[in-house]
Amino acid sequence: KNMKIKNILRIYILLYFALFAWEAQASSETENVELITYPENAFSKIEKVIRQARKSIDIYAYHLKHLKVVDLLIQKKRENVSIRVIAEHDQYKHAFNKESSTEAYSKLANAGIPIHQKPKYYRKNHPTGHFHAKFILVDNETLLLTSGGFDGMTFDVCRDLGVILHQKDYSTELREAHNLFLADWVNQPYRNSSDSSRLIIGPEGQKEIFHNFLRSAKKNLHVYQQYLNDEMTLKILANAVKK
Repeated sequence: KNMKIKNILRIYILLYFALFAWEAQASSETENVELITYPENAFSKIEKVIRQARKSIDIYAYHLKHLKVVDLLIQKKRENVSIRVIAEHDQYKHAFNKESSTEAYSKLANAGIPIHQKPKYYRKNHPTGHFHAKFILVDNETLLLTSGGFDGMTFDVCRDLGVILHQKDYSTELREAHNLFLADWVNQPYRNSSDSSRLIIGPEGQKEIFHNFLRSAKKNLHVYQQYLNDEMTLKILANAVKK
């Protein structure tokens, strides 16, 4: 009888640890991507990512105008963190966001932080295109990838979304982001070096990947989008409704 009780206890203990392990795994799977939502928590999360830098910060910026972000970068520069910025200097002119980037760029330059414009090869191949990437790569260990700019108007009133990815979970994607930045920094066309990376890089090839993603939907599609006027995208969505 005692042996039977011991065996039952062993089973319960094994089940408990199996359940604990499963819960821990499920928890880690839900926590390896951190969501950024504008305007609610974007600035605080971006500030946290910048502050944790120990060695390097590489930034793609369409809008880099927020002086608090600029001051954070200058502070990290004084802490001997290497900082590089690639920015779009010919930003789209519209009535919504009139904030100038001149003061921000001047402060960065005066602090010894190099700022490159979009590379010449890109301007040659896509003369009407904007360099619209927005990410912050810290120590090649943390990638903040966002649809929102680093400016006051976006932080204050815009609905944008972003994610924070960590090297331990997304090593391939962070490596590709790093390689892309290096290529653009030295004006060299980028060649994707990994078939397993889930990082989508435009303009070459992104439309096909995006359309295939839409076609893969089985039950529902939820779309957040400022502009929805691509003919093929509209056809795919219409066919999805019919299904």
